[in-house]
Amino acid sequence: MRDFLDYINRNNTVPQGGVSRDTFGRLKGLVSSAGITLPLSNLRTATPVKLAFYGDSISNISSYPNFDVSKVASGTIGFTGERGAPHVNAVSNGLIQVTANCGVSGETTTQMVTREGAGSSATRKNIADAASTGAVYIVNSFGVNDIISGINSATSAAQIATVINTALTNVQYLLKRQRLAGMWSITLSLLGYSPTSTVSAGDILARQLAIKTYNTKLSGVINGANGNLGSYVDVNSKVADSAGAWLSGMTQGDGVHPSYNGFRTISYSLVSEILRVEGLGGLPIQIFKPKDNVLANADFSVPGIGSTMATGFTIYQFAATSTFDRVVIDWRGKTWQEVVVTPVSMAGGYTGIVLDFAIPTTLAQNDVISGEYDIYIDNGNYQPATNVYQYQVRLRQNTVYMDAPAYNAVIDPKIGLNYVVDDHVSIGPITVPATPITTSIFSLFVIVNALGVFRVRVSSPVVVKVT
Repeated sequence: MRDFLDYINRNNTVPQGGVSRDTFGRLKGLVSSAGITLPLSNLRTATPVKLAFYGDSISNISSYPNFDVSKVASGTIGFTGERGAPHVNAVSNGLIQVTANCGVSGETTTQMVTREGAGSSATRKNIADAASTGAVYIVNSFGVNDIISGINSATSAAQIATVINTALTNVQYLLKRQRLAGMWSITLSLLGYSPTSTVSAGDILARQLAIKTYNTKLSGVINGANGNLGSYVDVNSKVADSAGAWLSGMTQGDGVHPSYNGFRTISYSLVSEILRVEGLGGLPIQIFKPKDNVLANADFSVPGIGSTMATGFTIYQFAATSTFDRVVIDWRGKTWQEVVVTPVSMAGGYTGIVLDFAIPTTLAQNDVISGEYDIYIDNGNYQPATNVYQYQVRLRQNTVYMDAPAYNAVIDPKIGLNYVVDDHVSIGPITVPATPITTSIFSLFVIVNALGVFRVRVSSPVVVKVT
């Protein structure tokens, strides 16, 4: 520890190897006494922070039946869709990795309490399962199904109070179990409610009012427990209006679940709370040590600056057709693969590209791997590419190239991002499947909802063996 502090004093920088979160915490208490003024927000973390999702459909981050998201499902390795995992990984600069999906769509808090008593299985998704993946934080969404199933325009005030109080009792039981399991609970407020299905205006109003009451009481219960029940995070105000209806572009289109943009907005609040609890003043530059990288040509040095494509790197069309201008450039002190894309046609209202890194055959079945890289997306002139509405990063098997749509084609409104994407993304951990790994790839999907030029830059790809 003393040597580390002396190094900072001599060099006014941090050793390239980084430090662990535990070391980081101890350093905070020593810096002022040692007379060091260098901001500790620049320190790197040696390992990602592991996070679990728990609760209802808002927490159900993928179609995987298994709670352990390192396990593979039918040919796709990684996350798809609008829900939390890709956003948390990106918004946190890779600091946070999701390891457990313990969300069960449609469940009430009473059903979740019952779930906690279920016997061991891969699909029960209880609190012990979340903890078994090494998660130190667990993000909760629960209570909305209690209100939807138990309250309508004909429900009396006394009955509404019973529904809400029962849910709050169940929530406290669940949060205590999470804290006893060694995880810090982060409970999200209920979100917007303005369903587009056949629900009467009276029922919608009754449930919106109940959601407001529930959120107020829930925040009081958690904030009044002095940390014993973890944290409460208000995300309703970020995605819903004063009446409780979703803001434009924040819902998938069904008026119940967040869209891609909605969950990214939620993730900023979530990551901010984790940084607060961790005591971190900023995000890390990089998670994994470059020396552990199993990717070949990760610095894009072959064939070199000015070449069309870096060796070991390929690009494919994602639905319909596009033309590409490709070049390897030096930018921000690193080598980037740049691709300027001009979509030519659409298929089902969308098109896009997939950028792939070849993964070496040294990976074996049951190896647990993870990865990260830098992503930059704009309109070619350092302005938002407003036709881009989604991007994803994942490790996957290339058994069938178009293995799954990267969005819900039925209800996704495909709202443009309206910001320049400038992220450092981390994914995993992911278990290498039994199927031979020889054709597996590390992929970036960029999807657009309209014809119009956009530019993608990627840099510093890393894939490492976690265990």
